[in-house]
Amino acid sequence: MTTSAEAPISVAIADGEARVLSALADLLAGFDDLFVVGTAQNGAELVELVEWTQPAVAIVDVQMPVMDGVSAIREMSRRGLLGPGRTRALMHTVYVGDRLVAAAMQAGADSYVLKGAQAGELADAVRATARGDRRLAQAAIDAMVRLVGGAPPVEAETLDRPLTAAEVDVVELIAQGLTVDEIARRLHLSPNTIKTHETSARAKTGCSNRTKLAVWALRNGLGGDPTGA
Repeated sequence: MTTSAEAPISVAIADGEARVLSALADLLAGFDDLFVVGTAQNGAELVELVEWTQPAVAIVDVQMPVMDGVSAIREMSRRGLLGPGRTRALMHTVYVGDRLVAAAMQAGADSYVLKGAQAGELADAVRATARGDRRLAQAAIDAMVRLVGGAPPVEAETLDRPLTAAEVDVVELIAQGLTVDEIARRLHLSPNTIKTHETSARAKTGCSNRTKLAVWALRNGLGGDPTGA
């Protein structure tokens, strides 16, 4: 745990999946200088939460019911809730399509961090965002460079049915080249459970085999660090 003589940084969290939302809240609770003021499972709830609690940082998922993350950031900007001395928005997602990154930044996002980042990385991103410093995942930086440079944009494949947190975990490890048994040992799950998550992820992404699923994962910013560091 970290310690700080200063007042804790207040954080609001929004994610469309209850399991991820709970995990994020628990993760940030492990840092003494961060304080979760509330959580929301859709963009509309987040807007009201930010207006009520005025946190230093709002962590925002992209795919949420009722109102998506980009629309929520845009609405908070419209209401004058974002900016220096107010709340700063940190987009937290698995999606890194060029136009999505641009839309998020234009809407008012200060930082763009990929899901799967280590706890310390996310906490550091929250601290930096609260200070007014941008934290951008390398994939987001690449997206902005392509757009500024006039290169053809790469689109994220936003899904009608988003992957669950468990499916994301499995897909990331598939993209790293791990076998079913290796993934099972890494995630402390049975091989049959891993196969179930893989089958579900393939159905949602339209990938007919494991290789295509790995390519889809890498194209959409998944894959992480194969060393696990």
